[in-house]
Amino acid sequence: MKTSSTSLYKIRKTHWGIYIKITANTENSNQGQRISENIFLEYQIDNINLIEAEKDFLKAGIKWVCPNIEAKIKSATKITLTKIELNECDYQIEGMFYGIAFWASEHFEFDLPEYDYSYDKKNNTYIFSDLYNE
Repeated sequence: MKTSSTSLYKIRKTHWGIYIKITANTENSNQGQRISENIFLEYQIDNINLIEAEKDFLKAGIKWVCPNIEAKIKSATKITLTKIELNECDYQIEGMFYGIAFWASEHFEFDLPEYDYSYDKKNNTYIFSDLYNE
């Protein structure tokens, strides 16, 4: 297992998209916010201030892929988020959910679960139907 990695999550179906670059590290530890029995989360991000809604989406994104992560780890694992880079013009808060799940899929080497999204041209926003229908 890697100890630190960076992933870039992006989607673009029109003149704008979603761009979120996440850097995090992992270590064998049962410290931090408990996400599941063996997965813990900690924020050590100093380049941006996350609001609670963003933290909620990050936590939910990790929960979404917990079974995939737990299949790859052998002991309690802490994920420490160290940097999140956003393009303010290409940002939508739901991207935090899929961005952290994408980071986990690359870091722990599993396929990201499939999900649906579409672009709502009238409202100039991406719609993640799976995210709000669960």
